[in-house]
Amino acid sequence: MNLVAIQYFSDGCSKQYKNKKNFLNLAYHEKDFGISADWSFSATSHGKGPWDGLAGSVKREAALESLRRPLENQILTPMEFYNFAKEKFKTVSVQFVSSEMIEKLDSEVLQNRFKNAKTIKGTLGFHSFSPIPGCYDKVIVKQYDLSPKYKKVSVCK
Repeated sequence: MNLVAIQYFSDGCSKQYKNKKNFLNLAYHEKDFGISADWSFSATSHGKGPWDGLAGSVKREAALESLRRPLENQILTPMEFYNFAKEKFKTVSVQFVSSEMIEKLDSEVLQNRFKNAKTIKGTLGFHSFSPIPGCYDKVIVKQYDLSPKYKKVSVCK
């Protein structure tokens, strides 16, 4: 049995998270990042966890810090926010991803990959998605994480 190294959890907007591009990226996750992953979805506002608290804490602390600072030293740019978070939350791995890095990845990898992306029929009825090791055109879907029933579905045209 292949142990999952990363477990993504999402709640809320199905249009934001449950889209064909994300499922195709999930199929490529281990190839792209060297680590396998699963993705689970909960009902809107039912999947809150520590990750939500961490993001909220960083944003709240940055807002409070801006109130403490003089007018000419506010946190106004993504780089200033990154530097603040990195300094304030030393035990958390904080990474900066620039617009240039995103545009480069999009033009060199994602545009070509997404040309083949296919919508999974019945996406809203599934809450657990897993890649198939070594397979980049299908994922395993389940109605819920621990369900013994599953389907292998295509994520490519």
